[in-house]
Amino acid sequence: MRFVEACCMVTKLMFPEAQDIIGIATESGRTAEGSEDALYYDARGWTEAERAEAESLQRDLNLLTQVTRVEGTEKEYPDVSPASMSRPVFNTQPIIGIPRKQPCPCGSGKKYKRCCGDDRRQRKRQRRSGLGG
Repeated sequence: MRFVEACCMVTKLMFPEAQDIIGIATESGRTAEGSEDALYYDARGWTEAERAEAESLQRDLNLLTQVTRVEGTEKEYPDVSPASMSRPVFNTQPIIGIPRKQPCPCGSGKKYKRCCGDDRRQRKRQRRSGLGG
């Protein structure tokens, strides 16, 4: 039996509600020639014999007896948290080929002709920002 599988079995013993257990092991201080092991342990058909084996493995090998729990959240791109959505970002450049009566693709909710497609508004924005006009 591999070490990773033994750890997965002891994990099932410690967390009886777990059904899908993933075990990952790497070498500490590994070099380019190091190895990694990964194992999926399907604990849905957990038997009494497996429970007894897991108890024996934990006791005999002292597996997972002093566990420190570490929790965290890993955010993935793009950040869609409520805080990131608080300020809409509008594209102020005219877009060629958009029918003027269609919703503006900048996300403002206005028609294109009343938003980014309005040449008068573009010139006014430019004058206010000192970009000419």
